[in-house]
Amino acid sequence: MGDSLDRTLLSKRMVLQYGRDSNMFAELQFPSGEGPFPLLFVIHGGFWLAAYDLQQISPLCAEIASCGIVTCSLEYRRVGQEGGGWPGTFLDIANGTEYFRKVLIRDRRVDVGRAAVMGHSAGGHLALWLGGSHRLPKSSALHVDHKPWLTGVISLAGVADLCNAWDLRLGSGAVDRLIGGSPDEYPERYSEASPIELLPMEIKQVLIHGRDDEIVPIIQSERFFQSARAVGDKASLVPLDGVGHFELIDPESEAWDAVASSALEVLKMRQVLSRKHRFGLVRRVGHQTLFYRKKLLKNACIRVVNPVSITAQKHTEKRLTKAHREKSKKRLFGKTAEFGNDAER
Repeated sequence: MGDSLDRTLLSKRMVLQYGRDSNMFAELQFPSGEGPFPLLFVIHGGFWLAAYDLQQISPLCAEIASCGIVTCSLEYRRVGQEGGGWPGTFLDIANGTEYFRKVLIRDRRVDVGRAAVMGHSAGGHLALWLGGSHRLPKSSALHVDHKPWLTGVISLAGVADLCNAWDLRLGSGAVDRLIGGSPDEYPERYSEASPIELLPMEIKQVLIHGRDDEIVPIIQSERFFQSARAVGDKASLVPLDGVGHFELIDPESEAWDAVASSALEVLKMRQVLSRKHRFGLVRRVGHQTLFYRKKLLKNACIRVVNPVSITAQKHTEKRLTKAHREKSKKRLFGKTAEFGNDAER
């Protein structure tokens, strides 16, 4: 595998298998240049259902990669597929990220010492779970013998509390299908699969959530944030007024500033830039992906120090209309897509 893999890694965009099942693969996108670039794993949502795949989050990965970050978008076995659900879905995420750590550490363009994971909705759940999976007991069906190495987790409207999600009947019982039953039936499974039960994670956590999200309500992120801070974890909550569920993965939406800048902060992009290049990157990123608006460019060297707090303030002052949310849905999933708790992305 060595020589062929080395040749493959010369590509800017590629798909690699990490297991035997056809759903065990990832799409990688590399920025232009020699690097080394930080690494961001990306996990798509869809209430863990087979009907939804990683194509929905490809636009996000392309924009993040254009900023100078290697993206690795993981596909995984999902409910409705052989091996999906408990425990296969979780094991795919754990084993897939470890596989690509071992692969990419050989690529000089990738700095695996600066690696984080980002997930949307059900993918946000899996991202947060991965961040705390090192706390699982060895007796757990989800336990894998991997040392923790990620530096941060970014949850975009993530399902952070499975028991609360079960109570709310999110996705018309999606949690029940993922775990195999209710919290009363499988209390140990819920304690091992729910991110809020795996605190403290001892890595940075950023939770971005729209206040108008009707698919995964913001209380999911609020409960996790409060619990994480209570046990001493470095957690940040970025609530966005007027934002629903899907704008967070749409690079053309007004919510994108918060998402993109959180990736820059968690991966410590500002720390790897020399003083003379720092302004240039912010300007280039702002031009290509609208991370920073033109009126902020004159103060970009100052603004980049804490981008999440700046974008949070910007978005709490500006609301998005329902028309904007519908536009994001159609742009990402097509004009005929149906949405709601029965068909979540």
